[in-house]
Amino acid sequence: MFLPVLLIRDFGPLGFVVFAVPNVVGAAAMAWVLSRQGASESLVARHRTSMRWFSIATIAFQFFVTGVVVATTDAVFGWGLGAAAVFAIAVLAGWALRPPCVGVAALCISAVLAGVYLLRGGPGGLFAGDLPAPELPRSHLLGLAAACGFGFLLCPYLDLTFHRARQSLTAPAAKAAFAIGFGVLFLGAILLTAAYAGMWLGQSWSRAALAVVLAHLLVQTGATTGFHTRETAAAGKVGGVGEMAALAAVLAAGAGWISTCPISIAPGAADLNARFELVYRLFMSFYGLVFPAYVWICMAGSSAATKPLRRRLAWWVTGVAIAAPAFWIGFVERGTMWTLVGVAVAILAGIFGNLREKAQIGGHQFRCNRVKMGCEE
Repeated sequence: MFLPVLLIRDFGPLGFVVFAVPNVVGAAAMAWVLSRQGASESLVARHRTSMRWFSIATIAFQFFVTGVVVATTDAVFGWGLGAAAVFAIAVLAGWALRPPCVGVAALCISAVLAGVYLLRGGPGGLFAGDLPAPELPRSHLLGLAAACGFGFLLCPYLDLTFHRARQSLTAPAAKAAFAIGFGVLFLGAILLTAAYAGMWLGQSWSRAALAVVLAHLLVQTGATTGFHTRETAAAGKVGGVGEMAALAAVLAAGAGWISTCPISIAPGAADLNARFELVYRLFMSFYGLVFPAYVWICMAGSSAATKPLRRRLAWWVTGVAIAAPAFWIGFVERGTMWTLVGVAVAILAGIFGNLREKAQIGGHQFRCNRVKMGCEE
């Protein structure tokens, strides 16, 4: 709900297209890839811990963005407590109530807010045609495409809320639901982001338009947080000391940072690029490198379910460590072409690790066959 703003600023309309296409396709395709009965359940059983960490990172990300939204609401309107209450209600609803009901309610609220925004003449963003020139050269789109493709095509397989949706439906119903949900409804939501991006990109804006956008952000981040909290608890062992300590540390550090260095995402806020964007991009690096690399190296392949996960984890750690500097340059320092190098490293780590495993398993089978033949002789 905010990344397209940064990408439109950096790359113009093509930046939004490169973001949107793999996002929609990758999420919708999950129902086709996991169409076999029991495929989703098998993945969750084998990679439950990693999926919980994905949800914990997502919860922390939502809390960070919400903290900035609440601070902005308080600074601009004086409604910080009310904004926090809206978020808390959405979180509790997503956690305690039936997910389909909460999802429909959140969708309807955002649809109403979108209608108000558009009918009241909010800034047209990408569709108004008067945006400033892109800040980065078009050649950097290749690096952006690599990161978006790698992240958005693979991350859905770690999302427990997606698995919940898939497991609750038959294969044909899941394909229809994911196609409509992401190809129509979700696409509409990110098109709304492209519309309100203009407030941060030099187009005229009003306090009413900003209030509508912030309300939309609070409802959606709250519902998302509630859904992930619910699924993390359902996955079991949610009270693990390491997981809860990590989440508490992230949230405490974020709250302290926001309170000592007040930041705002109000249009024209001086701190937007310096503070908010730095942490925002660091969070996004998890979805561009850490998590998709895990899916590619540890989960992908028809034989992944039978191979030792420990060996693949070693290749995952190695690949992420080598690729991380390239992603830092690409994500944080905005040398986007370097993300192409980082993605290539992660892909090669998966391929090379798989080849080594095949060689090791083949050698083991050869030795076992020789022993067996010797016994028969």
